[in-house]
Amino acid sequence: MREQMTATVRGLVVFGAVWQALWFAGDPALRGTVTAGVRDLASLLIAASIIAWLATLVALFGPRRSLVVAQRIQISAMAALAVSGLILTANSVTGADGWLVGASIVNLASGLAGLILARRVAVIVIATMVTVDAVLVSVVVVAGQAGQAWSLAMVYPLYALTLGLACAAARNGLLRSAMDRDDSAAELRNQHRARARSEFADASITSAETRLHETVLNTLTAINRGGFGSDADTQNRVRERAEESAEVLTLLSEGSMAGPSWTGDLRVDLAGAIVDLEATGVQVHLVGDLSRDLAGGEVDDATYGALASAVRESLINAHRHARATTVTVKGRVVHESQGDWWSVRVDDDGCGVGGSPVGFGVNSIIGEGMESVGGRSTVGDDPRGGTRVTLEVPVTAFVPERSVNSMSPLRAVGVPMVSAFTLFTAYSALVTWNFAQRPDVNLLALALFLSMAAVLLLASRERRFVWMPSWACVAALVLVPAMMLVEVQAQAVRNPVGDWTSEVSAVFLFVVVATGPRWTGPLAIIAWLIGQEGQLVELAKPGTFVIVIAMVMGWGLRRTYRQTQADRQEAGTERTALAVSRGKVANAQKRYADVDTDALSEMLRGIARGDIDPQDDDVRRTCARYERMLRSVMRLRPESSMIERDLLRLVAVAHDRDIDLNVVVADTVSARDGLDTFDDVRRLLDVAVPGSSARATISHDSQEFVFRFVGHVDPTKAARVCDDCEVMDEEQGLVSIEELWHEPAGGPSERSAVSFDEQLSAQGSGV
Repeated sequence: MREQMTATVRGLVVFGAVWQALWFAGDPALRGTVTAGVRDLASLLIAASIIAWLATLVALFGPRRSLVVAQRIQISAMAALAVSGLILTANSVTGADGWLVGASIVNLASGLAGLILARRVAVIVIATMVTVDAVLVSVVVVAGQAGQAWSLAMVYPLYALTLGLACAAARNGLLRSAMDRDDSAAELRNQHRARARSEFADASITSAETRLHETVLNTLTAINRGGFGSDADTQNRVRERAEESAEVLTLLSEGSMAGPSWTGDLRVDLAGAIVDLEATGVQVHLVGDLSRDLAGGEVDDATYGALASAVRESLINAHRHARATTVTVKGRVVHESQGDWWSVRVDDDGCGVGGSPVGFGVNSIIGEGMESVGGRSTVGDDPRGGTRVTLEVPVTAFVPERSVNSMSPLRAVGVPMVSAFTLFTAYSALVTWNFAQRPDVNLLALALFLSMAAVLLLASRERRFVWMPSWACVAALVLVPAMMLVEVQAQAVRNPVGDWTSEVSAVFLFVVVATGPRWTGPLAIIAWLIGQEGQLVELAKPGTFVIVIAMVMGWGLRRTYRQTQADRQEAGTERTALAVSRGKVANAQKRYADVDTDALSEMLRGIARGDIDPQDDDVRRTCARYERMLRSVMRLRPESSMIERDLLRLVAVAHDRDIDLNVVVADTVSARDGLDTFDDVRRLLDVAVPGSSARATISHDSQEFVFRFVGHVDPTKAARVCDDCEVMDEEQGLVSIEELWHEPAGGPSERSAVSFDEQLSAQGSGV
């Protein structure tokens, strides 16, 4: 929904209609042409433009209002004015009086073209119109009907070009601001929806974890203890509880409520894959343009989905095949002559591709996936070591007209208007120099003009300014009336094309009022009145109207900009919250998926169907083992600590080896790094006695943390036990390993792995 765009276009149409009326009302020669009636084709076209003007108002505000119809009618009015102006100019070749009126009408038509046509079309129309006008004016000059030199006569076509291009640039700036507003609102709506879905999944996971204790563990305890009655009601109740428990476990392990939806932000959509990587100790860095909105905002859903899937596959491969320890995902926009591309590069420090054949995932998900949406991909060795995967998808054709970062109102409006009218005014001042009665005073006026133009251009082009700074506003409010009054003292107004300060003064004040603080509006009207030598009648002239329009435009720009920034800030907050929510869901899923709750779910469903007898001894032992395992897993929060992630991995390994590992974490562990003894403990689990029990604990005393693992090792494989292990009971194969670390406040952890004897020795020596 392009609400702000529609409102802005409607405002431009209204402005064009009011401008056309005031243009005719403010020029006595034009008023005479209108009131003279239809005498020829030119006057007929002018009459048609007036009728079209009335029809535009009806289309905008009538009972059957339509913005599209109003635009088309206004375009027809602009075309009629352009043709009538050119006809009046052409008729002057034969001696008819009207080329100045024709030039004025062409100026109006050029300005309207800039306001109501798309930028590229407007530039073509304005250039064509001005070229024909310049040729006709040249012919009038050569025929001796102009009454002035060619350089003076060219002021009129040049003004038409300046006015048209400035209006086109201002329109483009307004539409860009409106487009940014609509995009930010759409992004915020999308983030709200995505976060709502993710929070629902998060709430489902949280609820399921609560039900894990109330339903699953209680059910497993009941099955373990046995003693069920043989009556049908008891059997049905056991089956119902088993079915409910299986559903809870499925939700926890699969996260079925989360859904595979994409948000448009890789930081969020890759949360699950990043959790998996970080759980194995791989560091993931995300940098650059990783949101399709930052990449131009015109990457469709299918293209984004293919790109996100390819990036996720690259992350999985970095750990699964490359054995990387660090992965960097970097996004940027690549500009090429054929168009723009959104490029996302995945670099890892693993073993690289080398001569290994690519796998199914690289071929289908990355290669074919990118090709299916018109993208491209390369997979190869990184020159610095490791693997580099480069993924690129096309950005739609008209995106290059839009900035990756939103253009400030000051830059969008100030730069084109000040630049265009500075060049035009410099030309006007130079070609009318001979008409100044006091050249030295005229030179002062020109110096004031150039100083003011430099100040406004400097402020407009400075990217750190979103709005016209106060110092530039004060300079313009002082220099504009000073320039106008000085130019009057030079008596340059006696030249045939009028004074050269009025147009540029109105434009400079327009820019200042539209892009500066609110207080500039009333002061700009006062400055304009002072420059007109205090003539109150000037308050009813177009110059005052321009300033008033600038006040309205400035109010709209500031409100739109504030709303855009607020939306983007809120969307950023939503995006961050969404990433946290998805990370929690991914961690919860992984926590229970890693310990193979699927097998338990299948057993419980078998009990629910009546295929498995809950009083079978093997079933009861399995339930007891799963109960202890789940109670250990519930205590762990791997999303908050690398050590607890390592403990979860050990639980999964123990489960695979049929070892009943009991985990006790007495205190919150804040260490950033994982267990240094992880590999040693894993090797112990590899040689542990199947069906035996083991224990892993973390205790805390002052600033000292102690991790201890105790397990039963097959005596025949005792030689494979690590050197840091302490054999507690050689006959039973009972061994232990301990690790100490200190975490001073605000300092890094000091870690060490020691044997049990070394601990006793250290304590005995008073260390």
